[in-house]
Amino acid sequence: MPLPPAAQTDLRTLIQSRAETAGLARALIRIDAADANQVQLVFGAVSFAQWLAWIASLQAERIRLDTGRIEALSTPGMVGITATFTRAKQQ
Repeated sequence: MPLPPAAQTDLRTLIQSRAETAGLARALIRIDAADANQVQLVFGAVSFAQWLAWIASLQAERIRLDTGRIEALSTPGMVGITATFTRAKQQ
């Protein structure tokens, strides 16, 4: 199934879709939309390397990480994350 175009999708829906595509949806505990262009996410146990790759893919779609809190878990390489993302404004 093709991914929805980034510019034509509200950010919450887009982030959810991209998390599913990246295999991160199982770790996604909560996603709250402040508005159509800002969301806050909470991930449980997620691979830090997978998280970084996912952020890079979002940046390519003009979605930026505004704030983040990363907590190391007892399992090596796994973290818990709270993050806020915003869509970059069109120029």
